[in-house]
Order: sequence, then structure tokens, then C-alpha cells
Amino acid sequence: MGAIILATVPLLLIWLREPEAPSVAPGAAGGEVPGVPLAEALRTRQFWLITLAGLLAIVPAIGLMPHMIPYMLARGVEMNSAVGMVHN
Repeated sequence: MGAIILATVPLLLIWLREPEAPSVAPGAAGGEVPGVPLAEALRTRQFWLITLAGLLAIVPAIGLMPHMIPYMLARGVEMNSAVGMVHN
């Protein structure tokens, strides 16, 4: 198992390398980084798909949080351990 983890390290180093610093557009005042204005971004399909994906990922987790401690208590976990697992 350790060999599999070690084999993935070179791939992770390639995929997770730091991106180059964004270049400042010529004539941009105050070192502003060029990008898409908010009003224009709100009209793109990509923005709304990313927003929807984030909502679909986080809403179930938030909805389950109030039920995790009682669930763990019912499974025999001590109160201090259950609270520590949920709140950390």
C-alpha cells in the first residue's frame, strides 16, 4: 500500500505545482489583475454550473451535521469523542 502512495507522489507534484503569477495587463492601474467583470461572469453557464456543484456538495453535509452526534452515540461512541469528531 505504501508503494502505491509513493508512486502517486510524482504525479501529484506535476499536477499540483504552483501556477505562474498572473501578468498585469499593460495600462492596468494599481496592478489590477485582468479578469471578467462580475456582471459578465454572472451571465455565463460555467459560473452557474460551478455554483450548483458547490451547493450540491455542501448542502447534504450541512444537513447531516445536527444528526451526527446522536448517530455516533447510538453506535457506542463516547460523548466527548463524538463531539470532537463533529466539531473538528
